[in-house]
Amino acid sequence: MKQLLRLLLISSLCLVFCSSGYLLADSGREITGLERQHLEKAMEYGQKNQLPEAIAEYQKAIEANPRSEVAYMGIAGIYNLLKEYSKAESYCKKALEIDPNFSEAYVALGGIYIGMEQYEHAIDYCRKALAITPDQAEAYITLSAAYLYLGQFDSAKENAGRAKKLYQASNDNSGVASADGLLNNISTLKQRSGR
Repeated sequence: MKQLLRLLLISSLCLVFCSSGYLLADSGREITGLERQHLEKAMEYGQKNQLPEAIAEYQKAIEANPRSEVAYMGIAGIYNLLKEYSKAESYCKKALEIDPNFSEAYVALGGIYIGMEQYEHAIDYCRKALAITPDQAEAYITLSAAYLYLGQFDSAKENAGRAKKLYQASNDNSGVASADGLLNNISTLKQRSGR
């Protein structure tokens, strides 16, 4: 069950740092020229699961623009998938050095800390993300998972429910399905624990 939850969380977070439209559109700045070309190539490689090639393109984007928080987050997402959590953490923190209000980086760190089984850190970073972007469904999903791993089923359910409502409001069917999957897992684990 723990592995299933981790895969659910990782797939949700990969949408945060690997999907082409999301990060490029929501980075808060104009991305042009060579940086954009490398980011787009990196995301294409990532979607094809060609991870070394994706990392190389993200590195080229960083060479084109050393302040490319989007490229740092892309690399962090790949290292998170590969379960190389300390590398993923390092790249997320580089993105936050560039933009301390990059709420997606805080959510990503939350997911990384779940992978490292540092659930209290995960909760702290998700709360930082929500302080910046209160309606960020991925932060609630990650927060829910951290509470679930701590055995705090009511908090886990509450946050998964918040995520589901946000996904429903934005007509994000895959997000709703992820939240429903998490809610089902919470219910099952709560029943098994007898709480």
